[in-house]
Amino acid sequence: MRRLRENVGAVDIVKRTEVGTSPAPGLIDAPGIVQNLRIRATVNGQPMELAQSQFVLVLENEQRRGERAEIEIALTARTSQLQDVLEDYQSFISSLRPATPTREG
Repeated sequence: MRRLRENVGAVDIVKRTEVGTSPAPGLIDAPGIVQNLRIRATVNGQPMELAQSQFVLVLENEQRRGERAEIEIALTARTSQLQDVLEDYQSFISSLRPATPTREG
């Protein structure tokens, strides 16, 4: 969020949810976070209110415990257009799977 505030403008978290864990099963099996943001930005000199849905996926390295990767996937749209694209974004997120490990060497 700090990166957005520095480069775009005012940012507010509308909702933040942990997903993919046993207490809160989510879109995929791996743990992650979904954040919905409201962004007030200036685009081509015009004020604009944007909505952003961020999905942060946390993947642990099964061969090297303690190593992990975080992948951030974001959808940004005008607030008025978000509902038109949200279902496709959710379908895309639900299709993500870690690659099958391959033999090295």
